[in-house]
Amino acid sequence: MRVDAPTPDQLTLTTERNRLFMALGLVLAALGLVIGLTMGVVSTFTCHRSGPEAGLCRVRVSSPLKWGTTALLPVRWLEGARVVAHPIPVVGLTAYQLVLSVDDGFGPYPFTWHATHAEAQSHAARINAFVADLEDPGLTLTTDHRAIAWPVAAGFMALGSIFLASGAQRLQVVFHRGDQLARVRRRGLVGRLAIDVPFTDIAGFEVAGVRKDCNMFLLRRTGRPVAISLSTDWEAMAGPRAIQAIRRQTADRAAAFLAAEGVG
Repeated sequence: MRVDAPTPDQLTLTTERNRLFMALGLVLAALGLVIGLTMGVVSTFTCHRSGPEAGLCRVRVSSPLKWGTTALLPVRWLEGARVVAHPIPVVGLTAYQLVLSVDDGFGPYPFTWHATHAEAQSHAARINAFVADLEDPGLTLTTDHRAIAWPVAAGFMALGSIFLASGAQRLQVVFHRGDQLARVRRRGLVGRLAIDVPFTDIAGFEVAGVRKDCNMFLLRRTGRPVAISLSTDWEAMAGPRAIQAIRRQTADRAAAFLAAEGVG
């Protein structure tokens, strides 16, 4: 909160909260979009056997970023499947990847990712059983990550939107002696608020709240108190005591300005 160039007839208090909160909101929304576009993958593995050594396998992977990529390989090239664990130290989790063993001269073929070892191992076991049973006519396995990826992506995007909406706010209070009014104007992405309080309706100011949620209120004689402060970026980093001190200094300055009008 700052006092903008006070004059004998006017005192303006302005609070803006837009840089840190909006940056965080953009990062969260972008992260959600990336998760939805890259991890909302549907993988399908299909094999059709027309004879002991004849047939064709098709691997198809599709995501919102592309319609799908398809790989074809003869059934005789398929030697089996195994599960490879990939620890993720940052979050303390492990992702499991299904890898196809293919005799095509290029080595293993990484296929799908799974959240649990049991799911990945189940798919690997079915592929190995198909390879071992030369009488098995076909196999189809589908792994759909959209049910997990899209809700997570939506959650990040919603959280980012909340930070954007709460961050892009500007609150200004103008005390004008000529009009004998205190004009409270609040603007943001979610709407605007405009309140005019006559000097005769102002009972004083109060600084109240807990820790960093400490706010400055304009007390009214005939209505509910009006919050006239926001937690700005640099104040949020200053600590609870510093925030309270800033609020009290501003309240004392506004009270002194109105004292000449017999308000308070």
